[in-house]
Amino acid sequence: MVAGVLLAPHSRVRVELTDDQAVELGLPPGVGYRVTGALSDQTGTAVELMTTTPMTVPARWLHPPRPDSEAERP
Repeated sequence: MVAGVLLAPHSRVRVELTDDQAVELGLPPGVGYRVTGALSDQTGTAVELMTTTPMTVPARWLHPPRPDSEAERP
């Protein structure tokens, strides 16, 4: 087994609202609210955030890295 970290870009976000924030939005406090969606800039372009996910996989699943010239080909 090999332990590693998967690094991947995404635009998904999840924000937990505090009771004060819920009240400011006209919602009853004490419920526990979550805002989910996609993060974008003012032009509507998605903002990429990097996430890391620890993972362990069998060594037989791994392949040697490709040279840079091959990695850039579609």
